[in-house]
Amino acid sequence: MSLPEAIQPDGATHVRYRGRRLIYFGGCDYYRLAHHPKLLKAHAQAAARDGLGTGASRMTTGNHPAHDKLETSLVRFFGSETATVVGAA
Repeated sequence: MSLPEAIQPDGATHVRYRGRRLIYFGGCDYYRLAHHPKLLKAHAQAAARDGLGTGASRMTTGNHPAHDKLETSLVRFFGSETATVVGAA
């Protein structure tokens, strides 16, 4: 029994499968924004400002000012009284 043909990456937003070039919406980057120049710039700025780490969830490692800023932005965006960002499994 042979294995099915594997999907082959073809750039940041496409794959090759059975000889066809297809837009890829699978995986964790299904909106294909991980390579967007504005997001890469924002990520670099945040890393320079706040640093990067291998910390765990907010419940484990505590609150960060970025959590408060995100929740404040979400309140404004949705017009709600409060917002709480929680991790998802």
